[in-house]
Amino acid sequence: MSLRKGGDRLTRIPAYNLVDEPWIPCVLLADGQKVELGIHDVLCHAHKIREISDPSPLVTITLHRLLLAVLHRNFGPATPEDWSALWEHGSWDAIRLDAYLDQWHSRFDLFDERYPFYQTPEIEFCYETSVAEIVHGFTLGNYATLFDHHRASDPPQLSPAQAARYLVAFQSFAPGGLITYRSQHGEPANPFKYAKAGLLAKAAVSLLTGDNLFQTLMLNLLRYDREDGVPFEFMGEDLPAWERDAPTQAVDRRPNGYLDLLTWQSRRMRLHPEIDQTGRITVSHVVRMKGYQLPTHWYLANGETMVAFRRNRKPATGESPWPELAIYPERALWRDSASLFQAVEDQNRPPRISEWVAGLVDADCLDRSQHVNLDILGMSIDRANIFLWRHERLPLPLAYVQDRNLFDRLRQALDLTEQVGRLFSNGFDEIERQDGRAGTFKVPRPLRVYAAVLASPDDDQGANPDEMQAIIKSLAPGRVYWSRLEAPFKRFLEQLAGDRIENEYGEIEHGTVVLANWAETLRRTAWATFHETIDGADSSARGLKATARAERAFSSRLKQILEPFAREREEDRDEQTG
Repeated sequence: MSLRKGGDRLTRIPAYNLVDEPWIPCVLLADGQKVELGIHDVLCHAHKIREISDPSPLVTITLHRLLLAVLHRNFGPATPEDWSALWEHGSWDAIRLDAYLDQWHSRFDLFDERYPFYQTPEIEFCYETSVAEIVHGFTLGNYATLFDHHRASDPPQLSPAQAARYLVAFQSFAPGGLITYRSQHGEPANPFKYAKAGLLAKAAVSLLTGDNLFQTLMLNLLRYDREDGVPFEFMGEDLPAWERDAPTQAVDRRPNGYLDLLTWQSRRMRLHPEIDQTGRITVSHVVRMKGYQLPTHWYLANGETMVAFRRNRKPATGESPWPELAIYPERALWRDSASLFQAVEDQNRPPRISEWVAGLVDADCLDRSQHVNLDILGMSIDRANIFLWRHERLPLPLAYVQDRNLFDRLRQALDLTEQVGRLFSNGFDEIERQDGRAGTFKVPRPLRVYAAVLASPDDDQGANPDEMQAIIKSLAPGRVYWSRLEAPFKRFLEQLAGDRIENEYGEIEHGTVVLANWAETLRRTAWATFHETIDGADSSARGLKATARAERAFSSRLKQILEPFAREREEDRDEQTG
């Protein structure tokens, strides 16, 4: 119980302890009912819960990471054998969980005077602002419009459960940039005005999901060994945020270990609870200041396990040589699925959870034929402008993280899909010569052919490049093409894993049928997109002429791209009928 200033009197705020109080949004396994549960009930009954599901994917993923920190603290696991024993049991030791949550019970109180959960009690309420500033779905200051509008003068009233969820999410997904800071005691403002983004603000975060919450958390509970420095080298006593006695400071430091990383405090925050006239606890204001920042020589790729990274061979000063795979408004994440499953030479690093599960398959702790899901969650952000958040789910037969031949066939399919997709963009393609001479030559892409005719004053004069670009941009066929392929690709992902035969040499071959079928899906989708985009776009004589020329170019290039797979399809058909 704590005291808070309310009007002209001190108001006694009851404890709101996240171990016991309902605040984590869950979907029950038995009947699909949506309920909110406390940390204790979620962990002790995880095998009866289908999933954690919040409207905000940022909340969803950070709640999983919070629970993973509790589990790692209590169960390791130090070896694959330890992990397998936990998996086979089907639930965690409730006695051990009870003992731990009892020991640290007071540290999970959202409004505790000394150690409020995920907050810094030393900062004063005179620095408070609207609680909308920590809710990514609200518009405030520079934030782009997402779902709601709340002015600083009319802050929302959050319940303690809502405030707790947004508090946890904001620590990981805080936008970087200037923080409104007004000196109240004559202290210099400059050291506190700018803060880096939260650790996950620019990342597409991966989460392996199983049939229930127990399986989901176990699939992401990778090896944790303090003595061996796994999953990365420890630099001191590795503690989750609630076990740390020292308050969060506005300083640069690297994480002491994995628990520190999972519960990283990028901001010093303090919720300001009040009791309304009905006796209900609400939170309308929060203090939000700069917290721990990663030093310039330590990058997220050094320790993060749930994010994929791509090689940057020429990083600028202060940039990571391994930046995180990000979310872009115009690019569906399934197009980067190969980057999430396995490494490609020195080009990318998949999330370490993918590599961990591959090791479990190799150790026979999991069956390669087992199917799970891979969820990708995060937001698209530019500085302090949040464009959108996203939660995508891909089916993941575990063979993809362990079987290199299957993985290579997936990469081949994705490369083919990208080649066809480029037909709907501006520019040129380089084509190998067919006249026996070495080298390549450039041919304009079909939409460039179309735009060139429309933008030419007459056939004897060149088209205006800016006008051509404007025409192609107005048509935007790429969006149609990629959106139409999302559902078929997910089916293809599962079918490809099952399409395996043994050849005459005793080797396993993948995709002999399914890959040719995928090429046919691309052909049909591409033609449907082309006709939907071009037909009727301009019915003038010049427009019809442009359409005819573009169609010839499109037909020729599409045939060249898909011809090898069309031959495979015909050969397979002949074998079946022969």
